[in-house]
Amino acid sequence: MFGAYYFDELTRSHLFINSYLNSGIPSFHIPTIFPSPFGVFTQQAALDTTAKAVFANTDWKVTDRFHLGVGLRYSEESKHNVGYQVAFFPAPINEVDEGRRSHGVTPQFTARYKLTDNVNIYGNVSRGFKSGEFLAGTRQYALPEFVWSYEGGVKGSLFNGMLSGSADAFYYDYTNLQVERDASPYIFFDNVPKGILKGIETEGRVRLPMGFQLDGNISFLQSELKSFITQNPDLPGHPTVNLSGYHFPYAPSTTINLGLQRVFGFGSSGDGVLRVDFQHVTDTFEDVFNTRNTNFRPAYSLWNASYKQSFTNGWSALLWGKNLANKLVYLNTSTSAPPNLIVPTLPSVKVPPYPRYFARGGEPQRATHLRNQCAIQVVKLETPYASLPRKWCERKRLRAWESQFDKGLSKSTRG
Repeated sequence: MFGAYYFDELTRSHLFINSYLNSGIPSFHIPTIFPSPFGVFTQQAALDTTAKAVFANTDWKVTDRFHLGVGLRYSEESKHNVGYQVAFFPAPINEVDEGRRSHGVTPQFTARYKLTDNVNIYGNVSRGFKSGEFLAGTRQYALPEFVWSYEGGVKGSLFNGMLSGSADAFYYDYTNLQVERDASPYIFFDNVPKGILKGIETEGRVRLPMGFQLDGNISFLQSELKSFITQNPDLPGHPTVNLSGYHFPYAPSTTINLGLQRVFGFGSSGDGVLRVDFQHVTDTFEDVFNTRNTNFRPAYSLWNASYKQSFTNGWSALLWGKNLANKLVYLNTSTSAPPNLIVPTLPSVKVPPYPRYFARGGEPQRATHLRNQCAIQVVKLETPYASLPRKWCERKRLRAWESQFDKGLSKSTRG
């Protein structure tokens, strides 16, 4: 099989931050600078991306049970970054007008063997490519990232489909791994010369009597940065630190998802599905410095439940609840600005509600929390996914979010 790919996109971004000193009086903050069109920090950019690729692959049937495959892809991506950044006006305006091109050749080799009619084992060796990235509006550029992937596993079903699942072991060897270093309001791009990510993933489903079904997946990860020496912008003097042996950001060692559901048949009236889900994620570092006081997400567990009623005329109704134990979960954390500085920030993960929008300098910024939620949804199967009901829900959610954000700002802040 042969193919080609072409992609072109123009994105525009604008980040504006103003700051206020903590006055000690609730809802009253003192501006740290005189009013300016740039606030304390502003960044605006237009990023034009053009990507194209050609690829080919083939599959060779060695025997009825044994298959080999090989593929090759050439990818090329160009980025043109135009914009400016101003930090702590009246500092100079840093303008950028720069373009970069990156490319990569990525082969793939596969093998699979059919042990039985319902059980397969497989192996895969491939190379991956991620193009270079600009930090929009700045001269910061992360070099292209490459990874060699080695995977092997088994997948199948037993007992006439009553038991099905898969298990996969993998080893990823990264070169020039792209990472971010957060020092609010700045973000720094960097490349880790070498990185190793390895682990095991399993998933399965068991059909039980009386219409019950148990399913889930479990993953175990180990990650390690190698030969990585960089500066820590969060420490005084920005000292050089050796991060070799540290963990990858956003790579929890264990993730567990389990679900139990039962299907109720109501004949000509339709079917109902009652489901309970459990999720557990271990401690997660959110930066390459692996700090536990900032940029760190503690381990959490969530209980969710839902009931879906489907009708023969195409309509369905869904009642769901999330985080039923009402546990406070930090979905995203980041470091705030210098001490005594309060910076209004927008949540980076859009899961309402958003109970806090400020952070005092030197404290971890808990910008996104999750509390228990519940809702009822009624839809018809024929309704297009991007039709009016979905857009209306998006507008309603956006208005609710804007309203909550406005309530978090005092009159002096809005001014």
